[in-house]
Amino acid sequence: MHGAPRQKLSAADPPTTPFPFRRLFQSLSGAQVLQHYERVRPVNYEALSLLRFAVLLPLVTHIMGCGLFIVAEVAADAYDFRDDNGIQDYSRYRQWLYGIYWASMTLSTIGYGDVGLVTSSERAYAIVCMMVGATMYAYLCGAIINIILTMGSFESERQARLKAVNLFMAEVKVRMYMYL
Repeated sequence: MHGAPRQKLSAADPPTTPFPFRRLFQSLSGAQVLQHYERVRPVNYEALSLLRFAVLLPLVTHIMGCGLFIVAEVAADAYDFRDDNGIQDYSRYRQWLYGIYWASMTLSTIGYGDVGLVTSSERAYAIVCMMVGATMYAYLCGAIINIILTMGSFESERQARLKAVNLFMAEVKVRMYMYL
């Protein structure tokens, strides 16, 4: 019954789960929150799709902006985009804001070009970010079109029901007048 005593794990021991951040990603997905919300009240999936994008866009922008600094730190080149743009002495917040600005310009496909990337690793990272931006742009366009089509089909369905009710009412009135 008592069995062997449990051994304490040290910091050097590997985590017991194959993917230690599984719970974090599950909570970020919001699936459990959505399931609970669906049980409590009906869900407007069109609005939920827009909400998902409204949460996803700032998150991806933040990750891309911070990723640019991570690439510069990991590459450890003597001269990187921070030196080229004169922001190496800025506070962390101002550097983060600069990264968010670059990521926003990249994601929005505006790309003013005023933030110069000088190393090969920074440019390779920018290529990946441009692909992510193009994918998100396509996702946004598709989501908006889908919402408009769905709303249009609901409106068409509503109009068809109203037409049927009007026809029924007209027929009932005619019959009532015939019997009076």
